[in-house]
Amino acid sequence: MAKRPTAAPFPTTPGPNSTTARPPPTPQKDHFVFIEIRVDSVFHIWFKANGEEKEGVIYVRETAEGAETAERAMVSTTERDDRLFDFREIALLKQGTMELSWWSATTTISYIYVFEPETVLANGIRIVHISPETERNPGTEKFHLHPPLGWNNDPAGFSRTPDGVYHLFYQHYPHKQQWHGMHWAHAASTDLVRWKHQPILMKPEKSNWKGGIYTGSAIAAKDGGLRIYYTDHNDDRHPMEYQRSIVTKDFYRPMGPPRDAIARRPSELAAVITEDFRDPNVFVGPDGALFMTTSSRLTNGTGGVVLLFRQNETAANGGPEGWEFKGILHKDNRWHNAVCECSGLIPLGDPHSMHTLWAFVYSMSNSVDEDGRQFLNPVIVGNFNGRKFTPLFEQMLDFATGSYAYQGFRDSISGESLLVGWLGNWADYNGVQNFPTALTLPRVLKLAPSRNFLLTPPHPSVVQLREKELDMTDFRTFKITQLPKNGAVEIFFEIYYWRLRIYGSIALEMQQTDKGEEGKISLVASKDGLEMILGWKNGTQHRYIERKARPTSLQIFIDVGSVEVFSDQGEWSCTARIPDEGRVDNIRLIGRSEVLNSQSAKMWEIKSVTQTDETTQ
Repeated sequence: MAKRPTAAPFPTTPGPNSTTARPPPTPQKDHFVFIEIRVDSVFHIWFKANGEEKEGVIYVRETAEGAETAERAMVSTTERDDRLFDFREIALLKQGTMELSWWSATTTISYIYVFEPETVLANGIRIVHISPETERNPGTEKFHLHPPLGWNNDPAGFSRTPDGVYHLFYQHYPHKQQWHGMHWAHAASTDLVRWKHQPILMKPEKSNWKGGIYTGSAIAAKDGGLRIYYTDHNDDRHPMEYQRSIVTKDFYRPMGPPRDAIARRPSELAAVITEDFRDPNVFVGPDGALFMTTSSRLTNGTGGVVLLFRQNETAANGGPEGWEFKGILHKDNRWHNAVCECSGLIPLGDPHSMHTLWAFVYSMSNSVDEDGRQFLNPVIVGNFNGRKFTPLFEQMLDFATGSYAYQGFRDSISGESLLVGWLGNWADYNGVQNFPTALTLPRVLKLAPSRNFLLTPPHPSVVQLREKELDMTDFRTFKITQLPKNGAVEIFFEIYYWRLRIYGSIALEMQQTDKGEEGKISLVASKDGLEMILGWKNGTQHRYIERKARPTSLQIFIDVGSVEVFSDQGEWSCTARIPDEGRVDNIRLIGRSEVLNSQSAKMWEIKSVTQTDETTQ
């Protein structure tokens, strides 16, 4: 975590009493931003010098209570690297206006936002400036949580505080829509669908921009706020990864420097596992103690492993230390798996009850199965006694390849087991192109009444997103149905599965009109199972099938840039990221009408969800 800079004093332009022999030249400027200052406003600014310039400069002038301050200058001497930016914080005590100005020939401003600490959880940040290079398309996801700029991937720190506020952090690089030094971005919500962007909580040190702040988890801190565990990653260091912790009480800054939680791999495994040692997921176990899972891989290349730790509270003494290694919880060498990433155990009931089953979630890096699915996301349901996990059954959280890195927790307020993932997949990212993504809709994990499979439907709060019900006459008669201009809808319909054996398959085609066959997504139900077909991947058609599926209902969420599908209350689920923030223009059913329960077919336009208080430009 970078040292938090102080707000003042700033270097100032020399005044009339300066000892300088001649008055300073008037600085050149071609960008001016005027911002409303509220009492206790705080600004976060990222900027740098351009190209061969030695300095980048932002000029600051305030007008408060009728008085104007002298112009001040903030100077960046960041190394000449397009990916490195200096960070500044300005804390103000008076109400008024602020002028920020700079010259674009010498200075690049990546990101500026302002917030008031007392109200930021409810109101979010106010965005002042985003560089065009990193700004997201204004037409991007309408109802999925995504950053206002730059890159995002794994969710982290998914939790809920006693006041009822949900906190969702995620890995983020704000300065390009490409992966680089990881920050922790933050959003807050009271209903899991209307999120407010919060200040970026953690930033990597300049010496660590090849890695940064990797995925972790959050639990309630004893004195209020959240205790956060995360992986500190640095490619040029040994050990490459270890687990650290901070506490935040105001949710926008750490309260003091980070502390080591687990500084090294267990000594007894030093020759067994690689330096991949990440993704600490902390949870309350059956005995009431805190447990942690971490992810790694075997040195002999035979797969990934999940390690289990238990905290000795006496040794920890209220801090993040005291973790005792309990053993290897799980191994997985299927499908060329390298690391069992983002592992976590989520109780499906009271964690203290011996009758509670647990959902064991992880993601398989570099995996490829026989159907061509990559970076798979299994969930295994079984018993956990604090020492050993005993599997009962397994299924996939996504039978396609549109998501990754799921994380969940048991909400002690609602009694729900919740889950969210990255609505993107490393299989689709080549490290060069812009790759805007989002996070999945929040899901609920619950056992089916038979207790032999897991349901993962979207959280019930998603119904709040419905704006209005749309006419389905054309849809029910298997004609092309145009989607609303915002491209965001929820579709629901039922099918008579037993009739598929008589009449064949039924397919929902989702089409981008300007892309032809390459812009088509098909969802096909047949006697063979449930299948998602993508027409755009690398110029060839990709087919992903769940052969165990016997679908009788389909719930589809279409957004700008993504599709999420839930069959039979989430017994089977799949996702697709649409390249280049593509928009589905129309849909239609293909097949025999005898298979469709036409009266069940409904579609709702989904409203755009505001994620910031306001934008100040």
